[in-house]
Amino acid sequence: MTYYFAAAPSIFFLLCASIVHAAPPRDLVAARERYDKSRAAATQPINSRYSEELNQLKTQALANKNLDAVIAIDAEIAAVANKPSSSNVSNVAVPRLSAARDRYNAAIASATKPVLERYLQELEQLKNKALAQKDLPAAVAIDAEISDLVKTTPIREFKTAKDLASFLEDTVWTWGLSAASAESKIRFRKNGTFSVNSDPPSTWEAESSTSVRLGFGGRLRFSSDHKRFEGTLNGGGRRAGRLLSP
Repeated sequence: MTYYFAAAPSIFFLLCASIVHAAPPRDLVAARERYDKSRAAATQPINSRYSEELNQLKTQALANKNLDAVIAIDAEIAAVANKPSSSNVSNVAVPRLSAARDRYNAAIASATKPVLERYLQELEQLKNKALAQKDLPAAVAIDAEISDLVKTTPIREFKTAKDLASFLEDTVWTWGLSAASAESKIRFRKNGTFSVNSDPPSTWEAESSTSVRLGFGGRLRFSSDHKRFEGTLNGGGRRAGRLLSP
């Protein structure tokens, strides 16, 4: 697994983590605004194309009288538009939607990667400037921004089963008939076991960069951005999930 940027806080910053800031430094606010604008400009045409594709899929689903697909696609349209959705329909049953989402996620990742890289470089420069000026609150605030970005938007490559296994260790995901459902949660542990809620643990093993085999039977297949999975269980059961916490 390749990390292009690492967020390894020094002892210095760990000791200063308790500093409270009345407001973020102006340089950080300005840099964040530039980043948000650049990211929006990079993703807007991709979002537009994806919305058009989703509406085409919805039209086809309506023509086929596939209500489950219509509801799932509506939920995806709402997600792209950053609107809440109450859909509890499994996207596993809509393979064309899953394929479209994977293409969309790959396009977003490709378009935003250079934007994020430039922002992280700018943040490192601002942090070094703050340290040179002995502005400790500003340095700690900027370091926190870097850490949050790397934690929530990791720049990494998944090429092998080992990459996926390393990523999954100590992560928590939703577990239900749809990724939107949060009634149950699955946790993957470093020791090769997982558990759903308070159920007895079972084992898991990464088979590839996108697939995990479950000890009690079944497989999970992860999306291209590794933030969602869809799976089948022995006996024909289906599950879906989304990443809750790293």
